[in-house]
Amino acid sequence: MDSYVTSFQNVYAFNLEQVNNFPRPVDPRIAATVADLVLAFFENVENGIIYICDTADGRELARDYLFDRWFRKYNDGRAEKYSAQQQTPDYLVKASLIILKDNPDKEQIISDFYALVGNGMIPE
Repeated sequence: MDSYVTSFQNVYAFNLEQVNNFPRPVDPRIAATVADLVLAFFENVENGIIYICDTADGRELARDYLFDRWFRKYNDGRAEKYSAQQQTPDYLVKASLIILKDNPDKEQIISDFYALVGNGMIPE
């Protein structure tokens, strides 16, 4: 897995966190804001994003569904999304990679992404 360092040099992660546990109504501005940030991020064709759906409250599948909906709604056709999951002894890893179709390192990044998820998101 030595290629992680090389193939992931332009791959980043981001977090969306609620600051308290109060229920919030659905706010479409959140999706639009995240989409704008992601589209701006991809001005560099070599960039990629990995996101992990938090498992702390058992709502990782709902988060995955929501992010998938956002991706389908806001993707302008330039990006692809690859998803994977791995059950570890302690938690379910549910992660996705978003990468531009014309990223010159796409195949290696995708391969390394699946290997990383398969190892519970712990680099070897």
